[in-house]
Amino acid sequence: MKKHSFRAVDTRKDLFGRRAIIAVLALPFFFVTGQNLFAQSPTYAELRAKVAALETEVAGLRRDYQIILGACPVPAPMPASVDSAADRLAYVIQQAQQVSLDADNRAAWQRQQDELENAAFWVNSVDFAATESNKTWVRYGWKITIKNGIPRTQTFDLELQFLDKDDFVVDTKNLYRRTIAAYDQQTITGDNLVSMPGALRVSRVKAIVTRR
Repeated sequence: MKKHSFRAVDTRKDLFGRRAIIAVLALPFFFVTGQNLFAQSPTYAELRAKVAALETEVAGLRRDYQIILGACPVPAPMPASVDSAADRLAYVIQQAQQVSLDADNRAAWQRQQDELENAAFWVNSVDFAATESNKTWVRYGWKITIKNGIPRTQTFDLELQFLDKDDFVVDTKNLYRRTIAAYDQQTITGDNLVSMPGALRVSRVKAIVTRR
């Protein structure tokens, strides 16, 4: 029985690590600022619902406004009721525009928070080695370390890709709904049987982590 030993070191990991450290240091500021700013604000769905309701009201006011205008002989002075309807229409339009702007601002803030959190949740290291082989397959043992720099417990999926020297995927392994505590580091180990002859082309293992 033949034994093989490999170790994958991704030179891009240091760059990702530095970016992740910067994101972790910035997170508390953004969490506190974002929570204070939007703690009492409605959700995106609620804002959109309010926009829809205001747009419906605008449409009704436009119809009423046109009816009132049509009932007024020209060039008779414009009745006070027309002025009132016009003012109400302008006010509702302004409110709808403001609600839409608030909804867009909240969506932009949420996207920024997601980007910061994604940068603070990363694969810290990937190690693997061939532990057993025969004419049919090679067993690769692997060890993955995940870092969570977010101040909340996270649920995530993990995909391992066994790649050849040209980064083509030879085989994959998937783990679903794993959890990690806030500000924690977790090491996950396992093994995978990769069929011949592709198993002989494996030169590194790539780990892809996706937060749920």
